[in-house]
Amino acid sequence: MELNGTEQFLYNSIFLKGVSQMENKKPENDYRAERKARIAKNAKSKKSTIDSYKVVKAVLCVICAVLVVVAAAGICNAYGVPQKLLPAVTIGDRTYSVAEYEYYYSTVYGSHAQQSYELAQQYGGTALLAALGQYDYSVHPEKQSKTEDDQTITWAAYFDEYIVEMLQSYDYYFAQCDELGLELNEEDFAEIDEAIESVQTYADTYSVSLNRYLGSFYGNGMSEKLYRKLLQEQKLAEKYLEYIEEEHEASISDEAIEAAYNADPTAYQIVDLRVFGIATDGSSVTDDTTTEATTEAETTEEEIETEATEAVETEEAVETEEAVETEEAVETEEAVETEEAAATEEVAEIEEAAESEAAQEATAEDAAATEAETTTELSVEQKEALSKAEEFYNRITDEQSFIDLAVEYAEEADKETFKNASVTVANQISKSIVSSNISEELAEWLFTDGRVAGDKYFVMSNEGDYVYVIYIVKPAYREDAPKVDVRHILVSYETGVNHINETAADDGEETNAAETNDFAAEAAAAVEEFGLTIDYDFALAQNATYTADVVNATYAATHDIYESYLENATEDNFAALANDYSADTSSTTANEESAGGGLYEDIAKGQMVTNFNNWIYAEGRTAGDIGIVQTEYGFHIIYFVAQNERADWQETVIDSLTSENDEAFNTLLEEIVADKSNVSISSFKDYAYNQSIKLIEKTYGGQYFELD
Repeated sequence: MELNGTEQFLYNSIFLKGVSQMENKKPENDYRAERKARIAKNAKSKKSTIDSYKVVKAVLCVICAVLVVVAAAGICNAYGVPQKLLPAVTIGDRTYSVAEYEYYYSTVYGSHAQQSYELAQQYGGTALLAALGQYDYSVHPEKQSKTEDDQTITWAAYFDEYIVEMLQSYDYYFAQCDELGLELNEEDFAEIDEAIESVQTYADTYSVSLNRYLGSFYGNGMSEKLYRKLLQEQKLAEKYLEYIEEEHEASISDEAIEAAYNADPTAYQIVDLRVFGIATDGSSVTDDTTTEATTEAETTEEEIETEATEAVETEEAVETEEAVETEEAVETEEAVETEEAAATEEVAEIEEAAESEAAQEATAEDAAATEAETTTELSVEQKEALSKAEEFYNRITDEQSFIDLAVEYAEEADKETFKNASVTVANQISKSIVSSNISEELAEWLFTDGRVAGDKYFVMSNEGDYVYVIYIVKPAYREDAPKVDVRHILVSYETGVNHINETAADDGEETNAAETNDFAAEAAAAVEEFGLTIDYDFALAQNATYTADVVNATYAATHDIYESYLENATEDNFAALANDYSADTSSTTANEESAGGGLYEDIAKGQMVTNFNNWIYAEGRTAGDIGIVQTEYGFHIIYFVAQNERADWQETVIDSLTSENDEAFNTLLEEIVADKSNVSISSFKDYAYNQSIKLIEKTYGGQYFELD
């Protein structure tokens, strides 16, 4: 680019002049250069410091951000946010979250652990559980295995598979409910509310919120809302299964029930017995001695046959004599006929006696043969028990003799107990009960055709711990009366004693004649009010001190409770009074295993003592009936609750027949759960499983099984 004159002038005068000046002032330029260098150096040092601070600040920001994220994650996890949001498994259109999976895992595990604990109590420890194919609650679920369908997996994995299959079943149930229009009703919702209120009570006891309490059992993702939802789903599934059960029962006709009974009567019949057990130590040792049992019958088969032959010969002789006398006179014929009738009757008696003796001999021979077969492995104690039982057996002549012998042969400490004749009673016993609880051999003998009242037997139990002596009171029969449910309040005679003493204490003196008369008057009124006749021998049979005054006072106390019931004549009030006053604490809230309120369910005819039984099985008895009866135990106020629709044997037949329908239904379910086409496993399933195992370890670990 070229400059014009003016521009050239300016360039020369300014630029060139400046250069000249810088050259002329070189020292000053050096100073400035040094100064600039120092400034540059300081600036560089300062920049390095600033850069270091920025780095530290950036690192701290990152750390803080991480801590915030971790804290947020911790808070979210504490409140179960991931468990609620993350899916574990989808069945059809229903997706189950991690929280829901944890709930089911905890529930399934708890159910198996409870069953395992009960079996361990029954078998005296956990040693047999694995052999029985049962879960062992004392071992971590990942450290024990289960073999099923030739596949071995850990119990923890089995619970996981179980849950998926259960949810598949639920999916089918819910679809069926939609088709059938099955829904939860007010009663169902009330039950769920009651269940949640019960949990709330426990939460209040520990001063924690309901959600926190639920979380301790089912994981952090559990809340009241989710818990209620799951309970409703489970209730709907239960409702569908109840529907199926009712449908199966409804499909069975009365003709089918009767036909099933006729096909195998002994499977549904029962017997009434007297039973006395003689204990052994149950041990066994090798022994070559043959245990032989003698029989009570002394008449041999040959002797019986001889008697029968003689009877026949006698009859023939009579007939011959009749023919001769007929030729002589008509009057004599009548005499002969009379003699013939007598002879015939004699023959019948001899034959009947022969049959009876033969039956008795056969029974004794059965027992003897059984014992003869037991030639080895009997302990000394077992042999002694068998010998004692045989002696008892041989001395039985009738039912009363059995009762008396039970007292005689009882251990000294038990003699007083056996003076109560009801101790040896065993009514309405089925073949299956005898077979499993006493002896298979005895079961076969009891239910053999031809058994009659008075037949007797003795046999060693299946386990060898007892030898039982048996007396048949009523041979195998079918009970057609349905079982009943009742509530009762027992006022014992001891209550009468206390009633007298309390009355005397209130008066500051012994009970006077007027008060005694009052008690007697109340007792007398019972005849008119309840059709009840006071039996003073009941009390005396229990205790000689239970005099007539005591019995009357006992009834007076009973009537006072009855009047309290009348003030609010409801079943609930009766139940409350039973809990407060009944001497039969086994049926009140004093017994933790009892439903309380004096309730007895499924009482069979003949199961209770005579007067009690007669009242509850009186013709026309209906729900809400109330009455007072007297037994050897005292006075009972009885409230009739309900009667079953069918006899017990009919229910048993129905159970047997419906099992066929149940098998078909179970086969259908097996096919449904085998088809995994509608099952989608989430990638968070492993997380759900691991959370569940941690929850199990937290809840049960240390207390029930060891942790690493």
